Amino acid sequence: MICCCRMNNRNFFFFLVCLLWLAGCKSYKEKEKEKPDTPYKGFINISADESFKPVVDELVQVYQSNRPETKINVLYKPEAECFRDFEVDSIRMIIATRRYNEDEKAFMVDSVGLSPSSFVIARDAIAVLVNPAAPDSLFTMTELKAILQ
Repeated sequence: MICCCRMNNRNFFFFLVCLLWLAGCKSYKEKEKEKPDTPYKGFINISADESFKPVVDELVQVYQSNRPETKINVLYKPEAECFRDFEVDSIRMIIATRRYNEDEKAFMVDSVGLSPSSFVIARDAIAVLVNPAAPDSLFTMTELKAILQ
């Protein structure tokens, strides 16, 4: 048995639109894979000053254990190389002891098209531990300097 269908222009146009619409449909899982990285899932390369290795390793371990869909690859280098990596766009985050200077900021805005931001995450400090039996007194800065020298 042979069946011949005859399509008019209107039916052909409708068929073509349906075919293109179905070709553009993607499953939910495929759309999830296409989403960009977020703080809760994805992959990032960061460059950190090598003097921060013990601290950054612990931070990454805690972060990844709380967010199992994340993967952080840390490259430990001297500070100058960290900024160089950012200039050649091989990484998206730097952990360093200093902020970028105005020339570096201008370069980042011109080449990457984004204004970089920096945050202070720690400051230098001195902890003074005193025996509980010691009389309660306050140290002055002069006294602390004398002790440390």
